Amino acid sequence: MKIQSTIMVILAGVNLFAAAIKLEFQKDTYPVPPYFFGEANPKTFEIHNDRMEYTNDTLLQYKKEMRITSERGPCGTGANFFIWDQGICMTSKNPDYEKYFGEHKIGMVEGTQTDVKIPLNRDLLLYDADALGIPYVYCLNIFSDNDRRILESVADLKKHMGQRPVFVELGNEVYAIGFKTRFPKLNDYIDFIKRISPQIRNIDKNIKISVVGFSPVMYAEMGVDSANKRPEALASDDWEYTQAGRIEHWNEELAKISAFYDAVTIHYYNRVRKFDNLKTPDDAMRHFFAGNEFYYKKMTELGTVFTNSEFWCTEWNIFNVAMQQAKDDDSKSVYNINKQSGAAVIIASLELRMLATKRCTISSLHSFYSANGFGLVNFLDRSHRDIKVKLPQYYTLQAVGIILEKYKTMYFLSPLNSNDFYRSTELDPMKTEVKYPRVETYGFGDSLPRVLVLFNTGNSAEEVSLDGHKLHRIWAYGDPDPFPDYLEPKKYHWTSAPDYIPAARKPDNAFAPAIAVEPYSMTICEIDQASGLQLVYTAYKQTRAATPKADVSYKYTFAGSSALDGWNQTPSVKTEIENDCVALEGSNWDSKIYRRITLLPGKQKITIQAKDLIAVELLKSWKEKPVFSGYIDSRGAWADKEWPAETEGGEFLLVVRINAKTGNGAIRALSLESQK
Repeated sequence: MKIQSTIMVILAGVNLFAAAIKLEFQKDTYPVPPYFFGEANPKTFEIHNDRMEYTNDTLLQYKKEMRITSERGPCGTGANFFIWDQGICMTSKNPDYEKYFGEHKIGMVEGTQTDVKIPLNRDLLLYDADALGIPYVYCLNIFSDNDRRILESVADLKKHMGQRPVFVELGNEVYAIGFKTRFPKLNDYIDFIKRISPQIRNIDKNIKISVVGFSPVMYAEMGVDSANKRPEALASDDWEYTQAGRIEHWNEELAKISAFYDAVTIHYYNRVRKFDNLKTPDDAMRHFFAGNEFYYKKMTELGTVFTNSEFWCTEWNIFNVAMQQAKDDDSKSVYNINKQSGAAVIIASLELRMLATKRCTISSLHSFYSANGFGLVNFLDRSHRDIKVKLPQYYTLQAVGIILEKYKTMYFLSPLNSNDFYRSTELDPMKTEVKYPRVETYGFGDSLPRVLVLFNTGNSAEEVSLDGHKLHRIWAYGDPDPFPDYLEPKKYHWTSAPDYIPAARKPDNAFAPAIAVEPYSMTICEIDQASGLQLVYTAYKQTRAATPKADVSYKYTFAGSSALDGWNQTPSVKTEIENDCVALEGSNWDSKIYRRITLLPGKQKITIQAKDLIAVELLKSWKEKPVFSGYIDSRGAWADKEWPAETEGGEFLLVVRINAKTGNGAIRALSLESQK
């Protein structure tokens, strides 16, 4: 069946019929891969006594509501350091570290603990996938693990997953120059693949194996980088985190051994490195839409290199490099556009661009929960980390998930007349002109197309009609102002959720011959008849707590069996609850007990009753210096001490520690009172 549609541009309230563009459905369709709609869960970064959150039932419910069909882990880069049967990461403290990684260190990996009280075991790692009954895409540690340990890990994973499919990746971003100690050249990686893959298939022939490919978009970026145009760059010059010589023929050589794997992992981040040429929200949206289209075209080209392999995009997102590299919170706030409706529309568009390649069978957005601009879910703010907030991009991707759950066939459209159908913009850093549609159009259905998903890529409304059919807009998300307060400081901290998160709209009540697609929006419409889609029209209602007017006080009495309830302690401190106090014995400077508290901004009064070598501190985080520090050195006698302090409001770590490399102390009481 041939279906035609017409797009007419509306500018300043005038229909420009001369610019009308007719569309038709193409003959070919694409079956939606069953495990395509996934997310990445970087749990290795939770391996720390202070921030451990391996499982969270609220996040699990959010994943269920989103219709996630696969999960990837245990991390991105962190997977290369993860010791699967110990539940920790290998850090530079390990005496064998340099053998596998040389001097290369990853800050977030180094920040994990090897003496953690609760290791990240396999049950905790796979908790969400098990609860949802979905497959897990496991990125193997092929660096410090030898062949035997890799195979043991795969066998254990297969046993755990039961009848669910098993997917494994042979490392994460192996092309990175930091991993040259283990794999100095591509041939070393190829030799490893040829050796390990048959052994994995001996465990179970149905296990799917993916090797690490190199993003064709990054190839293009490296091609215009001045450092890579010098002859010596082919051998020695770093480019971000790899070298031109190291990856020059990476994909072509891997393609020659395609019998040893099922898929090729390609990561893609739609990056904004600087905002110098992105002066307005329109500039930013053009940049991101062009980036999505450039990815689609490059991945289509890559399909001619890897002719028989699936593509797994196990890391993808918007990557706001400018924000991440900004030196202070104020600068990061200026560049913070990741948690607004414009980013939500771009991310949903990119997800469907991946699907439209007809080769991507797994996509894992990195990551589901994060406060640094990558997450779909964020904590409310630094003093309300227990409140999990769905960001705008959660809602656009949730709509995609609901559609993919119901409809398993993707339909493609093309213009009958391409005049004025495409926009064009120059994409940095390649300085390449990229054409992309005025309206991205995707069809989904069963034996017939049932719904359209439309993305207006411009700042003027577009009118869409489908010849011989009626359309019904049932859901729309986005705003003509995609990035409020663009390049201005935001009212919320860059790690917090925005003060306002818009809900989706239900634009029409009936079918009509034509529909309007609003500027910078994602719109879902039905074709001729109701679809029965249960879409979501409510957004998280902000409940950011106002600063309380009453004083806040904390009083702790260290007596009786409950003396340490709510307190954490480091492995190097020994505690003993006595009749009227808690005794502490420390073996290094990290010997302490601690808990989280929330303080009002302003003056505080801190009092303590303790003896021997006891210090009390307030910290915003372990990486920062204390905002307050006081100590007692009473040499065996009980002492009472009181200190004034002044703090900003918010969450703090309250720490009691031994004030010496080794020593003893005891504490009876501790209190903090906010002062008017």
